[in-house]
Amino acid sequence: MTNVVRFAPRIGEPLGLDFRPGPQDHRILLQLMSEGRTSFTGVVFDPTAGDGAHKELLQEANRRSLETVLDPRFMELATPLGLPTVARRNSNGRGRDTQLDSLSRSNGTDKVAHLADFVMELGFSSVIAPTHFIEGAADPWFDTDQRLTEELRVALDRRGGHEGTIQYALAIHGLVFADATQRSQITDRSWIFR
Repeated sequence: MTNVVRFAPRIGEPLGLDFRPGPQDHRILLQLMSEGRTSFTGVVFDPTAGDGAHKELLQEANRRSLETVLDPRFMELATPLGLPTVARRNSNGRGRDTQLDSLSRSNGTDKVAHLADFVMELGFSSVIAPTHFIEGAADPWFDTDQRLTEELRVALDRRGGHEGTIQYALAIHGLVFADATQRSQITDRSWIFR
């Protein structure tokens, strides 16, 4: 038996654990915070966080330096079922196209500016990028999502939000993920993965 010292490689930060509170869950999370039992790393809020009881949770999470993430729910709105009923009825089955048109250059820039204002006004430390489910590398949403994410970074920086992070959610069908050619095309075109 020898007395050999072996150094293990340094382990990176552990994965974070974020909670996404439901309408009444703020009470439980506030109680856990007041008791110092914050073994979670952050809280994910929907766009109604500025109203009512979740506003107090947002303020307390920020005070305790927990990550506060805004999910603007763009991905849900991009699906035919995510569109309001009237828009679905009037789109003649073109729900995705209609929504894509609504995020054209100027409209998308305006929406991103409002999103950046909201992030800064309420003090979120992170925001989920305005991305959508894509059906492959050639899906027009892919280009639109990347452009909107770049514009969001610029908009946050202009407002002093240099420290705020943007989380890019890439949602693709499992068959696209399993297709090596499609996967390569997506990663080759994506600045997000570099």
